[in-house]
Amino acid sequence: MSLRAQLERRAAVFAAIRRFFAARGVLEVTTDLIHPYAPSDPFGRCLRAVDEQGADQGWLLPSPELAMKPLLAAGAGDIFQICKAFRAGESGPRHRPEFTLVEWYRNHWDYTALASETVDLINVVFPGLAETRYRYVELWGELLQMEPFALDVAALARRFAEAGKPPPPGGLSAREMRDLAFAELIEPRLPSGVVTVFDFPAEQTAMACRRDDDPRWALRFEVFVNGVEIANGYSEQNDSKLQRRAWREDNRERRARGLPERVPDEMLLAAIDTPGLPHCAGVALGFDRLLMVRDGR
Repeated sequence: MSLRAQLERRAAVFAAIRRFFAARGVLEVTTDLIHPYAPSDPFGRCLRAVDEQGADQGWLLPSPELAMKPLLAAGAGDIFQICKAFRAGESGPRHRPEFTLVEWYRNHWDYTALASETVDLINVVFPGLAETRYRYVELWGELLQMEPFALDVAALARRFAEAGKPPPPGGLSAREMRDLAFAELIEPRLPSGVVTVFDFPAEQTAMACRRDDDPRWALRFEVFVNGVEIANGYSEQNDSKLQRRAWREDNRERRARGLPERVPDEMLLAAIDTPGLPHCAGVALGFDRLLMVRDGR
């Protein structure tokens, strides 16, 4: 396929995504990619924007979330954007420091409704895929015969050996062990087609609401296509006190890992309080990854 044909095919997908949202009344917006604050994240590293004299200009956002939520609080309604995003230390076939996201928010929706719409959008780009749904804890039970919050380190090491993978390195926290086990032992065994996984550990997502019946779990979903993670979404936390607590918990983890703490985003916290972030759900979809999987790359 010629370069021109590839670019035309990519542009056609952008157009199809815009038609999808226009038909559903979701407004396209554009926000700044450089932000005064970095998002809460116990592990991730963000890129700084500096001028040619080395003066700090802010953070290059790994997602437009921090910039889009004040719009939601101000009454923008259902919104989406297609934009570049940035993450430090990303390299490999499926990871780059600069990539394209499709991110959108739905007022008065929960994460289950948004998960269904995410699958609808994926089928616009990659039609004909069957969907399978699981809860995170179900996958641990079926594939690892283990409960994620009752880690048996020796049994987990045996699972890695059975999968032909090196054992987990020493010194990992339980949180890191859960993340590694899911990525290395569960994701490769997901069925083909679209797989939606619900209710991840709350420790992984500071911005998500937690389940009322068991706050260890977040109202969060991930969508995989042919075993590749494509989208990550959740019911958004709109209680600033709980949001501050989650920020403190993430900073405690960062200190334990020898990483610099992150200053809470006071702009976002103020918007959550006044005029107030509505009950909503949001999702980020990796545009480049979806095209790679669709095209068999």
